[in-house]
Amino acid sequence: MRGWAASGWLIAGLIAVTPLSRAADPAAEEAKLLARRLAEENARLRETVAALEAERDRLLARLAEGEMRADRWTLATAPLPSAEPGGGDVAPDGWPVVDASRELGLVALRGGVRDGLRPGLAVAIVRDGVVIARARVVEVRERIAGARVETQERGSFPEQGDRAVVWRMKRE
Repeated sequence: MRGWAASGWLIAGLIAVTPLSRAADPAAEEAKLLARRLAEENARLRETVAALEAERDRLLARLAEGEMRADRWTLATAPLPSAEPGGGDVAPDGWPVVDASRELGLVALRGGVRDGLRPGLAVAIVRDGVVIARARVVEVRERIAGARVETQERGSFPEQGDRAVVWRMKRE
């Protein structure tokens, strides 16, 4: 009887354990299913994030390209009015060109806020009494200013030593 009783206890133990393990199996299966669904959703979200980042990078590149195109300008080669009588009136005083960059299309002027320069001011660049270019002041500091060359005469680009003067058209 002892063998049967021992096996009975064993069977009773299995029966007692089996319902609990069967009850744990659906929860474990549900947890595995939920983990699988979350992993799939995570993978989809990662793909979405990667696509959105690629779109953002593409749009930023287009924006930078557009800004670069807007900043880039070409020199117009339209003839300028001369400083002769009947043409434009060039103010006698001005500011010396201290540096010029043909590549950037910019000139640096020795003169700034203290000298009356302001952004947007149109100036003529004069060499030996002849207007060689027209520029517009784009940035002004206390004692120095930068101007963008808008037009130039016969390919002459401003050089160090030229003078920038206020350009005024003669009134009729």
